Amino acid sequence: MFKYTSINICIFFLIFFFIVTKVYLYNSDSIYNSIKFLIVIFKSYIRVLSKQNKCKSSDKYILCKVNEYQYFINPDESLVTMPLKSGYNWEGYLHQYFSKYKNEKGIALDVGANIGIHTLYLSKYFKEVYAFEPQKEMFKQLKLNIDINDIKNIKIFNALPYADKEIVFCKKDDDKKEGFINLIGEIKIAKQDGIRDNKCEKIIIKKIDSIKFGAKVSLIKLDWDFEEVLAGSIKTIKKNKPVILFKDADFTNSVIFKQLKKLNYSIERVSIFNDWIAYPN
Repeated sequence: MFKYTSINICIFFLIFFFIVTKVYLYNSDSIYNSIKFLIVIFKSYIRVLSKQNKCKSSDKYILCKVNEYQYFINPDESLVTMPLKSGYNWEGYLHQYFSKYKNEKGIALDVGANIGIHTLYLSKYFKEVYAFEPQKEMFKQLKLNIDINDIKNIKIFNALPYADKEIVFCKKDDDKKEGFINLIGEIKIAKQDGIRDNKCEKIIIKKIDSIKFGAKVSLIKLDWDFEEVLAGSIKTIKKNKPVILFKDADFTNSVIFKQLKKLNYSIERVSIFNDWIAYPN
């Protein structure tokens, strides 16, 4: 009986794998990456429960070591800081793509760099990294993390790269207007309407196309609304043909997919968590 049960289970998983591959654009790499990531989250949760971490107090932050790097992070709990406190990388599955498409003579762009979780790793594989982070508190931690790891090939911008202007974002109060939620899970901010000025900050927005790069842009990693960034980086993408790692939840009706295909890019899923990779044909 067990034999037939095992055969049925195998058949079920083969059918399931076929369906998700064809219908939801999953592939073996994306499933493998996702399982690895879920294991990391589970292990991190266990370590948090057992009060095991690899951090020490440092002023208003805590200093955590993850492999060869150290990070100043907010001591408050969040889904992203939980792995870091336990000695694991957040979205570590992306690092294999940094290595695969490395270019020691090229430039990588980290849009939505946050505290530098991926920025530091990018610096290993590229001549220079241009890191963009609009939130002042996250930008401060990004700078601290670059300095404590003594990395010299990262240029940082307290800005968003999709238009040449300034906007005002504010920390979000309860029951206020819908706003952008940062992927790091640290700060929620929203548009200024109806929110007190002392919770607002001015954010500079600068087009990628307006920046003069000293070398070929070989890779772009985005944690921001790619549709907006893409509008300000068309010339750079056409000229350099970089590999692009991005997030998009609405892939069935995606403006980004359509625009990238017009630019002669192929797209594959990286994880079940809305991560994608686009590479030039």
